[in-house]
Amino acid sequence: MLEAMIDAVEAGIPIAVLPEPNAGVSAPFTLAGLLTLNNIECLSGLAMIQLLSPGHPCLYANSWTTTDMRTGAALVGSVETTICRIAGAELAHFYGFPCHTTAPNSDNHAHDEQNAWEKTLSQFCAIAAGNDLIVNCGMFATGMTCSHEQLIMDEEITALCRRLQRGFDVNKETMARGLIEQIGPQGGTYLTTDHTLEWLRSDEYHTPSVAVRGPYASWQAAGAPDSYTLARERARELMAIEPPPLAPDRAAHLQRIISDFKG
Repeated sequence: MLEAMIDAVEAGIPIAVLPEPNAGVSAPFTLAGLLTLNNIECLSGLAMIQLLSPGHPCLYANSWTTTDMRTGAALVGSVETTICRIAGAELAHFYGFPCHTTAPNSDNHAHDEQNAWEKTLSQFCAIAAGNDLIVNCGMFATGMTCSHEQLIMDEEITALCRRLQRGFDVNKETMARGLIEQIGPQGGTYLTTDHTLEWLRSDEYHTPSVAVRGPYASWQAAGAPDSYTLARERARELMAIEPPPLAPDRAAHLQRIISDFKG
């Protein structure tokens, strides 16, 4: 690890110091003890990097796991790991470093309700806490499994979390007092007003890509697809798109890097 650190510093590559202690196994079982050990190890790495190259760009990174002491399983989707995601971001802000964590995470091996609630909770808390770099989209089963469908669903979860974090603007235009007075209480409609049409095309509302919405009869007529089925169809659509070729100069540069690595 020290050799990798030196190589990264010499190459000018930003470094995330990621200790990954495991509660009750390689760290104290208490959350405060887990965070303390992660903090000690992370700060020691950050200090060494700054000694090698003062001002070198770094991230305060967090990827601890809690432990199911009944089975020995390392857990990344537990509510306790999500509490630590918030605390880790607070520590990073205290020291003045940008911060990293992992999310959306789940320990389940299936695309089901547990997967959804663990991933949504972990991702929302990671974003709302102010983490700058969040990784693990597409992964589940404690990060041991990946799928294209999960990646699509995680993109949806992330978009919802970012929308929640953003909130909404309150000003004269959005409060629409004049429009409310114009329509009045006499049974008018907002459906065809310019205000509705204008905001209809804004980012006021998030439009999901794989969510099931609309009347039951319409859903049945479409084959009654669940979210996983919609994600699979979306993944197939994206995989069918041919990526544009690299520019010749970039392709040549990439080939030189590969040749140097092999040589």
